[in-house]
Amino acid sequence: MRFDVGQLDKAFDQLMTAALLPSEWPAVLERIAQASHARGVMIVPVTSRSSGLLATESMGEGLEIYFREGWDKSDYRHRALPQLRRAGVAIEQDYATSDDLNKSGFYQFLNKVGFRHSALVGFRPESDFTCFTFQLDARAEPFSPAEAQVLAGMRERYMLATEIMRSLSNSRADGISHAMELSGTACLFFDRRGAITRVNAAAERFLGTDLRIKGGELASLHATETAMIQKKIRTLLDATPVLQTGLSDPVLVTRLHKRPLALRMQRLGGPLPDIFNLAVGIITVEDLNAVPDPPAAAIQRLLSLSSAEAEVAILLAQGLDTREIAAARQTSDGTTRAQIKSIANKLNLRRQSEISALVARLSKFYP
Repeated sequence: MRFDVGQLDKAFDQLMTAALLPSEWPAVLERIAQASHARGVMIVPVTSRSSGLLATESMGEGLEIYFREGWDKSDYRHRALPQLRRAGVAIEQDYATSDDLNKSGFYQFLNKVGFRHSALVGFRPESDFTCFTFQLDARAEPFSPAEAQVLAGMRERYMLATEIMRSLSNSRADGISHAMELSGTACLFFDRRGAITRVNAAAERFLGTDLRIKGGELASLHATETAMIQKKIRTLLDATPVLQTGLSDPVLVTRLHKRPLALRMQRLGGPLPDIFNLAVGIITVEDLNAVPDPPAAAIQRLLSLSSAEAEVAILLAQGLDTREIAAARQTSDGTTRAQIKSIANKLNLRRQSEISALVARLSKFYP
């Protein structure tokens, strides 16, 4: 057996320290790698992969290529999932033959970056399946059943550390949610997959037809708006969001006969690794319908519109459609459409909802 069982036992005990002091994770993973004589170890989600994982420094270059070349989508070890669910630990002998591995493009990739055999220690929390992965050097013999049994005996400590961190994440989200509630701010939280994990009471009242949670993700009634919401969340979850533009711009969710909802997304800081964090980011919801209309003269002056265009902009902000605006002003649909197009061109906007949102923001200065 290649394991130094005594040192591995001590290293796994330090998982509790890392759970409470996340800055200790790199050092603890290095100790576990040394005690198991693995080239590297990492903690990775099995069912939904992402970058920014917990891993020893030795895994860095290989992981970068792994994601860049798309091996996360065709990882041969996905076949170990039934074994992981059943026994909690899997080694190659449990789900593949030597011939399978030799023919596998994935294992050819592993050889190219200096790895080959691995042992997986799985744990399933409420909504995700994470895995503690031990990765051997390309020249090393595969893990033995006896070594897999040792890892199975230490699995409980990994599970406990995971639960501690998720509890800490829950408590933190509770505190932020309560503070938002006291300030009257509607908010939702999402995890590293972009799945909604928590909704405060102020945000609950906006969920229904126009805005809803579908398959764990926030969605609008309109596909284009849903795509914008998901794109913004994915951008925030990127490893280098500071390089992205337009992150501060709200996503506008249109509603029938009402002003749109303005959704703003922000990544939450904090020490917890994303893989254990149930609140990686927050979405705030602003009801632009709650803002009073500004005087038409003010809109005309501030936005350099004609008096007719200012009236149309205000009616748009009230949630009226083209036909309703035409009826209210006793003009034709064609005239109204032309005025809306003129407003959009003058303001360099593309959608009617953006005009509505702009007028609503200006309304705050004219109570």
